[in-house]
Amino acid sequence: MTENNPLVGTWHLRHCEGRSIDGNVSRPFGEHPSGMLMYDADGNMAVMLMQSYRRSFASEDVVQASKEEILAAFAEFEAYGGTYTLNAGEGTVIHHIRQARFPNWIGTDQLRRYSLEGDTLVLKSTPILRDGKEWVFTLTWFRDSSD
Repeated sequence: MTENNPLVGTWHLRHCEGRSIDGNVSRPFGEHPSGMLMYDADGNMAVMLMQSYRRSFASEDVVQASKEEILAAFAEFEAYGGTYTLNAGEGTVIHHIRQARFPNWIGTDQLRRYSLEGDTLVLKSTPILRDGKEWVFTLTWFRDSSD
């Protein structure tokens, strides 16, 4: 961690929850999600999120996976990377996405509001379209003291 940028480092996902405008709650990666978020001092970032208990494919050859296996693997996993801009005064970080599992996000900017208390980082999304509704997702991350 640097003094000028408290986000620099590796963060591990503790909780991920979405709330729709009509009050529904979603935990798209289950009750015990797994994930890693990395920010470096040069302005690069990467994130991976997934359900902890993903089913293995029947074959060791990814090309031989069934459509159902591919669909489940896609739904249970999220990843993107690129660069970021931190605005500590406003409590925001913008992820400038260059690569993404979801191709529609490539080339977009994703604003996140953040709060940081000790080794706990909370990121809150702007509304994201999911299953025909807008959702705001809150992700809670922790920094391992060994990182």
